[in-house]
Amino acid sequence: MKEITTARIKDNTLTLPKTATKNWRNADIAVSVSEDTIILKRVAKPNFWETWRKLKKSGRAVNQKDVDNAVKWARSKTYAGGT
Repeated sequence: MKEITTARIKDNTLTLPKTATKNWRNADIAVSVSEDTIILKRVAKPNFWETWRKLKKSGRAVNQKDVDNAVKWARSKTYAGGT
């Protein structure tokens, strides 16, 4: 069901109407922002053990170098160069 409604941004807080949040209570969301659009999308947190089983099944173990590379990559994306 698509419903068009309004929201308000005041003091850097986005307030959504109750009809928009009723089914989203405690949901994890991804937010995409452009010049004139804000998109909210419900996302699911990955399950650690499910991911671990998939990696183990593929025969690919995660080592410290993999972790270091992943952290370096994430920091470059999240903090614009790690700063």
